[in-house]
Amino acid sequence: MKLAVKKSKDTNGNGRRRFLRWGIAVGAALVGLWTFPSLRAWEIGDGPRYRTLHETQSRFNGDIKVVEDEFYRFLIFGKSLQSGQDRRNPNRSAFRYVDGFHLGRAVVPNAKSALFIGLGGGLGPRQFHSFYPKMTVDAVDIDPAVAHIAKTYFKLPQDSRMNVTVGDGRAFLQKSKKKYDLILLDAYDAHSAPPMLTTVEFMRLVKNHLNPGGALVANVIAAQKGPRSRFGRSEYKTLQNVFSDVQVFPIQSVLTDYQTETDHENLIMIARNGGRLPDRREWVRRVRTLRRPEIRELTRIAAHGPIPAWPVGDVSVLTDANPPKEDLFGD
Repeated sequence: MKLAVKKSKDTNGNGRRRFLRWGIAVGAALVGLWTFPSLRAWEIGDGPRYRTLHETQSRFNGDIKVVEDEFYRFLIFGKSLQSGQDRRNPNRSAFRYVDGFHLGRAVVPNAKSALFIGLGGGLGPRQFHSFYPKMTVDAVDIDPAVAHIAKTYFKLPQDSRMNVTVGDGRAFLQKSKKKYDLILLDAYDAHSAPPMLTTVEFMRLVKNHLNPGGALVANVIAAQKGPRSRFGRSEYKTLQNVFSDVQVFPIQSVLTDYQTETDHENLIMIARNGGRLPDRREWVRRVRTLRRPEIRELTRIAAHGPIPAWPVGDVSVLTDANPPKEDLFGD
């Protein structure tokens, strides 16, 4: 998991310089930590209010820390905030983009199986396991340290309905013959998404592992407009080349007043394997059947609706031979 990074020019003051050094998603964190508006995202893990529970070095994600304060527990890769869990209700994520994963359940109301590619603290898999008791949940992550942390420090369930595999997500699909109703893509290291999990070849592999009418739900970090939108629009075009219908739901710009359409944010992309996706009215009707206090922002996300008519004429389909470059993510 990873939160969108909102970058600002440093015109004056140490506060902005400190923000840039941490590179943590201010918009996402402040939305998620709604109960405590005095908390600043760039202060997470810093200072006497935080207790370090675990610290390790990983060849995949570098410095990894688990920290907590009185209210929340966080997973941090380097200076990148990955996951946050409410200590009073472990099924509640500190970050509202996780609510958007449940749009997949609205597309496939009777889904019985889900695969998460990318684990982080395991908040998405944990919610699906808890909220949908007839569903089996598989999760794959390349980093054994992350799998250990999700189970040990974020109490990811371990039973017959929850299966965690340590390994590369693409290699996992290449070897597996299993098909799913939902596949959820949320794989990030401390800096970006692995390029091999963004290309048209990978998306075809994903489609081959979806049941008819199933859906891919992907967390993509990009802006809606401007130079920072290029990666998002490239991924959108890539998905359009594989799936029957694709929609993109913005998160932070919908839920906050200070996040703009030219800032990085979490975009939830829904791609369907056959058939059309709902219109806005039908989205709202469907998500209202999923009412849970832990995902209360889902109705607002659905009511806003997907990005209309996202232009893709100036961007390319991502391929293994032409994967995303760093400038696609924007500065």
